[in-house]
Amino acid sequence: MNNIVHANSLDENRFKTISDFKWCVNDGGEVEFIWNSITYTITHLEGKINISEANRPETEKWCNSADRY
Repeated sequence: MNNIVHANSLDENRFKTISDFKWCVNDGGEVEFIWNSITYTITHLEGKINISEANRPETEKWCNSADRY
């Protein structure tokens, strides 16, 4: 039997609260977003959170959680 999985709308993919965003990042979610016309990525490696401008490793910042550096 085939199941059709529909894609989410842009609104369904948006975080509704800052708490939703923090939960996602702290739980290992990888996020890409645009702020002030700059694309940023959030990834994870070895228990740390990495945020940087997309394709610009010199802008990397490593954090312990979504709340602190």
